[in-house]
Amino acid sequence: MVLMANEGLCVYCEDAESEVMDHVIPLAKGGPHHWKNLVPACTACNESKGDRLFPRWLMEIDANPRGWKCLTIRDACKVIHEEQIRAIERIEAVSAEMANEKRIKWFINNTWLGVPEGKVFIDRWRKEILGGKELAAREAGYPPPPPLRAMRSVF
Repeated sequence: MVLMANEGLCVYCEDAESEVMDHVIPLAKGGPHHWKNLVPACTACNESKGDRLFPRWLMEIDANPRGWKCLTIRDACKVIHEEQIRAIERIEAVSAEMANEKRIKWFINNTWLGVPEGKVFIDRWRKEILGGKELAAREAGYPPPPPLRAMRSVF
């Protein structure tokens, strides 16, 4: 459920496919081990963030100038702040997406709720187990499963 949120992309960089679930508030900092505290992340972002709180991590990676030699300290801080706000908005959007009741029910009825281990398994899970079902379900507004009576007639 978490890895498929944000269209299967890392919520931090939005460039790589999600490979791991990251605790927004790290367990080491008292964050809960609950889906409401999890976001999809790529391995590189997850390892870079480590057990730091998200704003601290973002500030530290942004402290490495990306052609900012001509910026004043005030302008550099403004750029960092704007990036932090956009990233927080992405995290909030992913949390809202995962909290969608129809989506939760769809995942419970169509997948198992275990934690996939490793990139090879995650890739297989996306292609073979879910296939295009999640995308079709998203486009259809995560329709509920058919009534039990209808399912019995299929088997």
